[in-house]
Amino acid sequence: MGWVARFEANKDTLPKHPPQIFMDMHVSLISSIAPINHLFYKVKPVTCRGLLQSQDEHENKMRNKMAQLISQFENKGLMIEENESKIVKKLGHGASAKVYKADYQNEMVAVKMYNQTILTQDFVSCMNEMKFMCSLHHENIVQVKGLVLQESPPKAGVVMALAKKGELGDVLYKSRKIRRGGSELKFKIATGMAKRLKYLHSWNVIYRDIKPENVLLGENGEALWTDFGYSRYIDYSVCMTGETGSYRYMAPEVIRSVKYSEKADVLYFRGQ
Repeated sequence: MGWVARFEANKDTLPKHPPQIFMDMHVSLISSIAPINHLFYKVKPVTCRGLLQSQDEHENKMRNKMAQLISQFENKGLMIEENESKIVKKLGHGASAKVYKADYQNEMVAVKMYNQTILTQDFVSCMNEMKFMCSLHHENIVQVKGLVLQESPPKAGVVMALAKKGELGDVLYKSRKIRRGGSELKFKIATGMAKRLKYLHSWNVIYRDIKPENVLLGENGEALWTDFGYSRYIDYSVCMTGETGSYRYMAPEVIRSVKYSEKADVLYFRGQ
């Protein structure tokens, strides 16, 4: 006998009303939900118009910030129009930017273009990196030719000298050129990195992300540092942001988010 037939045969014996225990559970459940419903009614609904207005305000702030940045670097003669450089090929990409090989004034250069996400979500970091790269001058820091900045839609990039030997990480782990270059090349790279670190600290700047991927090699094997996204001026009066950089090379005090100083860079450096 199927379940339909069994139901028809016994339907007269089923209770006409649910047992009292289920009624009590129903009342208890409604009572517990009522205060929650009361809270939900107090939430102000977000309309499409409100979202659009908020987006417009954010875009206006971005345009104002970019306009101030453009004005600042125009006064220093560092502005480069986007059409002044011709992209040759893509060299690589990361979480925040893409890097291209380009022809600028009959010279091969590298162009780092920030993606829209990082510009809208962390504009301050991009701005700080561009300021550091344009103001710090050392034989072991990649030379900046200028900046590509656009107010609307927001666009930002750094035009810099092309490091012809590529990343230190590739040379270490892929091509094995350092092993073939011998002790002389190793010493040249290590001393170049140490000189640059001493220079940064003399300007009260902490780098916080020393790793092979952020060190480029020039034509003669000299170390050239790039990517100042995590750099900042040292402030001994506060606990600077912890867990900054790459965990593999990070100093213990940075991982633990306790107070640290430029000495953390030394441990980053020793981790290479």
